[in-house]
Amino acid sequence: MKLNRKWVLGLLLVVALVAAWWMLSKKTAPMPATTAAPNIATYKITAGGSAGMTSFDGVVESVRQSTIAAQVAGNVVQINVRAGDRVRAGQPLLRIDGQAAEQAAIAARAEYERQVMLYNKKYISKAALDQAKVQMSAATAQAGFFLIKAPFSGVITDVNAKLGEMAMPGMPLLQMFDPSAMRVSAQVPQSQLPQVPRSATARVELSGMTDANQWLVPASMEVIPAVDARTHSGTIRLPLNPTNVDLVPGTFARVWMELPANANPASPSIWIPAASVVRRGEMNAVYVKSAQGVFLLRQVRVGQTQANQVQILTGLSVDEEIAVDPQAAASAESESKK
Repeated sequence: MKLNRKWVLGLLLVVALVAAWWMLSKKTAPMPATTAAPNIATYKITAGGSAGMTSFDGVVESVRQSTIAAQVAGNVVQINVRAGDRVRAGQPLLRIDGQAAEQAAIAARAEYERQVMLYNKKYISKAALDQAKVQMSAATAQAGFFLIKAPFSGVITDVNAKLGEMAMPGMPLLQMFDPSAMRVSAQVPQSQLPQVPRSATARVELSGMTDANQWLVPASMEVIPAVDARTHSGTIRLPLNPTNVDLVPGTFARVWMELPANANPASPSIWIPAASVVRRGEMNAVYVKSAQGVFLLRQVRVGQTQANQVQILTGLSVDEEIAVDPQAAASAESESKK
């Protein structure tokens, strides 16, 4: 009886081992290798074409931008403008309490008139009369400093002053700029500065604008004859023609220009078909063919667009292959995951 029990237990153990082996072999069976669909058209990346196009990051500036500061001490009693208001030259912007100065100017004017009467009666000299005139002019000019007027027509960008606070000489009160005279300043590395032609035709790309207003062509270009010792870069300035776009100082811009082919040999320009770029919000990506033949989505940074070609600034290398039809590559990727 004991012997039969041992045989039964052994048989059950063998059956359990065989079942476990069968289940394990079924789970670890090799999956068929995923390959790209053979009918997906690819594009092999090469350097060339518009290899001379180079971009430099820049910023929009106003040729006339001013910080208006107080020249006299006194309490701020009136503020006539707010940030964003457009003002004309000579328009009153702010008033500082100047009653004491106005009274001093009235007294100086009365004193000057009295000195004129004394001079006409030959009681004082010409020098005394001239001194009284100088004192009256100084007091009158001092009284005029309490009314702040716009030095030119423009837009108020910030109001630093507050009603009732004490203004001191040199204290910033307002900031404004002239939107009719705008320019773009860009930093160019010292190694590329000699290749920048003085008569180059540059294009300015404004981020966040519509297609009609995204590109601007400056009227000229100015190369500043100095190099920053800290960044080892020079500055170029490009005056902008008046447009229907309200530009503000500090806006990011990118300057594009054509440099000689050897101006930046370490960074060849890469251009790919614009239709191969997948755009999802602010992200741009392409499907890159891996060594195993699988298309993988990779994020890239795009530059300017010319005809049906788009420039790739970062994310791709020469000799890589990408899918011309991103929808077909996406479908192949989905099939490979099933």
